[in-house]
Amino acid sequence: MRVLRTAPRSLPCGLYVLCATELWERYSYYAMRALLILFMKDVLLARGRWTEVVGMKTLAGIYGAPDDAADDETREKQVLALASRVYGLYTAFVYLTPIFGGYLADRYFGTHVMIIAGAVLMVRRYQYQPNLKVVCCHNPTRFRFL
Repeated sequence: MRVLRTAPRSLPCGLYVLCATELWERYSYYAMRALLILFMKDVLLARGRWTEVVGMKTLAGIYGAPDDAADDETREKQVLALASRVYGLYTAFVYLTPIFGGYLADRYFGTHVMIIAGAVLMVRRYQYQPNLKVVCCHNPTRFRFL
């Protein structure tokens, strides 16, 4: 029992920062991952509204646009296909941006500045993230367990 009480004092101070950073990063990633496709399918790519979203016409041009005139079943498949591809891009950027950030930290700015910049970017993303209530209440019968 004495070892457990003295172990945290023997750990480097940076380990606590690393643990907290990794915990927040994993929470951030999995929370966004869980909501991204649901939000895109039910709100962002809604019939007639998806053309108003910045950058969505470009992505739809590359991956295939959902047909607003198609029947519901066909359109839902098209929307899920586009949402899945955008989700793939999100996942790719999650794993590729640390390489870019590491390069910037090593060459130009330093480790501490880039850690602060990464934390600020994560916080800013959540400021612009859509309200969870909109996603859950868009179709209350579908999301009643969330």
